[in-house]
Order: sequence, then structure tokens, then C-alpha cells
Amino acid sequence: MHAATDNGQTALHFACYNKAGPEVLGLLLLAGAENKNLKDGGKPLLTPEQVEEALATVTAPKYMRSHDNYLKRFITPPNLQ
Repeated sequence: MHAATDNGQTALHFACYNKAGPEVLGLLLLAGAENKNLKDGGKPLLTPEQVEEALATVTAPKYMRSHDNYLKRFITPPNLQ
């Protein structure tokens, strides 16, 4: 989640720029994305209120607690298991 383009854009930056919904932002934050704009000296991309809304909309924490290896299930297509 910390990968960035040559000019400092991260997955969270792209999601914000493309007006992704709070569910997408919440999943990125839960996966470890930092709320920093690397192009602007590390200033937050999202306000505290936006972070709170994004995290509140995500149901992933329930899924994480109820399944082992939830990231593998979430990311790996069934035919690759």
C-alpha cells in the first residue's frame, strides 16, 4: 500500500482524485494506505471526518475477524488457490 508513482501518487491519491466512494477509501486505509499527499509535503489527503466516514462504511473488519487469511481470499482469484 506504500507504492507510489515517480511523481508521488499512491493508490489512495488516485482513489481521491477519481472521487472513489468511501468504501474504496476505507478498504485502502484498512489495508495500510497512509493518509498522506506525497506530492504536497505529506499533508493529509482526507480530513479526519472523511477518514471516519470511510472506515465506518467498510464491513471488512467483520470479515477479517471471521476468516483466516482474509487478504488471500479477497485478492487471490479462486482458480489460483
